[in-house]
Amino acid sequence: MKEQIKIFLILSSLGIFLVALVLTACKIPGGGELDENTVEKCSDLFFNYEISRYPTGGEIVAVDILGENISVGLVTDPWNLNFGTIPSNGSYAKRSIVLSNSGELATRINFRVFGDIFPLISFSKDNFVINTGEQVNIDIYFFSNNTEAGNYSGEIQIISRRPKFKAMRV
Repeated sequence: MKEQIKIFLILSSLGIFLVALVLTACKIPGGGELDENTVEKCSDLFFNYEISRYPTGGEIVAVDILGENISVGLVTDPWNLNFGTIPSNGSYAKRSIVLSNSGELATRINFRVFGDIFPLISFSKDNFVINTGEQVNIDIYFFSNNTEAGNYSGEIQIISRRPKFKAMRV
């Protein structure tokens, strides 16, 4: 009988822990319509999250004739993740961002892309750790590989995950 009570208490404690874990989970937003950059913060039992959301877009124009002149649109605002206009001949546009960690603990960085621009976006580095005091330069590419001419848009999220406790790793 004592053995059954012991097993019941262990299973009950485990169940309560799992329910608490699920109820406190951080809800990272999915892609949506954004008009401007936003930053959202949330946490769960073990980590603090910061989600920077950027609207993004780019235009691909058709190139049919060799030697044809094309107007390429450039976006030069450093905070803007729009890629401008590029030709459909396998070209690409590149934006660069600098991420830094001024916190006390290392931070894991992940990128997510939403919208019809998703298959055309690539990152020079993803799913990596930035240590305290470190800076990382990331290139974001918008490729026109075998893609129909048109306007493409969506959202790029930069998700940082920092542990709540020094003994934990990211």
